[in-house]
Order: sequence, then C-alpha cells, then structure tokens
Amino acid sequence: MQPDIDKYMARMEDFDLSIEHKTDFIHTLWNTMTACKDMAFGISPVQQAMALQDQNDDKPRQPSLESDNTPLSAAFYRSRFQKD
Repeated sequence: MQPDIDKYMARMEDFDLSIEHKTDFIHTLWNTMTACKDMAFGISPVQQAMALQDQNDDKPRQPSLESDNTPLSAAFYRSRFQKD
C-alpha cells in the first residue's frame, strides 16, 4: 500500500521544499507510520522472526559474534575528535 501523494501534497504547502523533497517526505512518513502500525499489531518482520525463533528454541543456535564491548555510539563519539 502506498500513500496518495496528491491527497497529502496540499498539507505540504507551507513547507519550503521542492516537489521531489515533499514527495520523499510523504513516503518516509508513510513508511514510518506503517512500521509503527505493524509493530502495534505484532506483524512486523522482526516480531515474526522472533516468534519463529521462539518456535525453534529446541534447535541449536548459531554462536554469537564476539566484540571488545565498546559501545558503537561511544566509538563514533570519540572518532569526532580524532585528527587524521
């Protein structure tokens, strides 16, 4: 299901954006709202995959990847201050 661009374009009149950017905004907002709706009704792909994993709990799981336990956000934050 896709948004009716013409229906929502009138609501974008006050935005100082090109038609292309307005259309992209409508699609992005539509996709975000669709994902929220899917999660609320328990039909998002992630929830379906988790439910499938719960059904297969008797099967052996793949080993997880190891890391140095450095949170990714901390690594990104530190990289801002590093000089090349």
